[in-house]
Amino acid sequence: MKSLSIIIPMYKVEDYIAECLQSILRQDYRKIGFDYELILVDDGSPDNCVKVAQSILSRLPYKLIRQSNQGQSIARNAGLEVATGEFVWFVDADDWISDDSFSALAGIDTTDLDAIAINAIDEVEDAWRRIDFGETAASVVSGLDALKDGKFLYGPPFTIYRREFLNRHSLRFLPGVYYEDNEFTPRAYYYARRIYQLDRVLYHVRINMQSTTRSVNPKRYFDLLTVASRLSEFRHSAVDSRYRFVFSRCIALVLNSVLDGRGKVGADTKAELQKRFLAEKSLWKHFIKSGKPKYIIEGIVFMIFGRFGFRIYDLIKRG
Repeated sequence: MKSLSIIIPMYKVEDYIAECLQSILRQDYRKIGFDYELILVDDGSPDNCVKVAQSILSRLPYKLIRQSNQGQSIARNAGLEVATGEFVWFVDADDWISDDSFSALAGIDTTDLDAIAINAIDEVEDAWRRIDFGETAASVVSGLDALKDGKFLYGPPFTIYRREFLNRHSLRFLPGVYYEDNEFTPRAYYYARRIYQLDRVLYHVRINMQSTTRSVNPKRYFDLLTVASRLSEFRHSAVDSRYRFVFSRCIALVLNSVLDGRGKVGADTKAELQKRFLAEKSLWKHFIKSGKPKYIIEGIVFMIFGRFGFRIYDLIKRG
């Protein structure tokens, strides 16, 4: 790897951005001859996170993009437009990277690589968020094989992409939705011919309950249906028929998140969410086409029982 662009969207992260940036500044990049650039995207944050970042980086080069609050997807896309590095790493501002990240990445032969998959850890009770790459650890696989084997993580920080690869396939994040990761990552992996699987923990996830993905917001669950629809469209228009079952699995997983989310919202929102789910009947076929027994049963339940399928799903879930 010759150079790396680190893109960090910032929104209400005044309490966390310092640790994130300091984890990057601690890297021994000069000794190993590693070149990187920092791209900060202020997503219209109302707090002082920009001032905190500027004070830390006062004597260092960095790029700062300011925009009105438009969400993490657009912030990441904006950062990607000005990136110049050979590879791009999307880092969340409330997380941090391991001290040896740059040295680990510098030791990889990136010739013809489209991406590098890494491991991460949730910093709560040392809960691992990692993939057991098995015999393919520290080796190169296709994105399709990773998708088929389920050996990938959806979050953008867990895969470092070649910038030219993203641009060549017009890979950008879907604006205006939560869970954009679930829509972006399967598409990116579908196109990736060569992914290096680095079985090392380079990324630390902070359990920040104020973050956009963990805060209680009913829009999240409606957005999941949008994500499922977009994946279905991509599956139909771009995916080889031999591998469409892989995307049906991704869609079925998203639909299960919708079903589980019904229990986390108020009665009126739950009724509206169920109504929207029933209106998206064309998506139910992916339960069947996924090839997984659990999803197939769920598909049959909703196809036969319609709105009564929610009760059966809840009973099965509780049992």
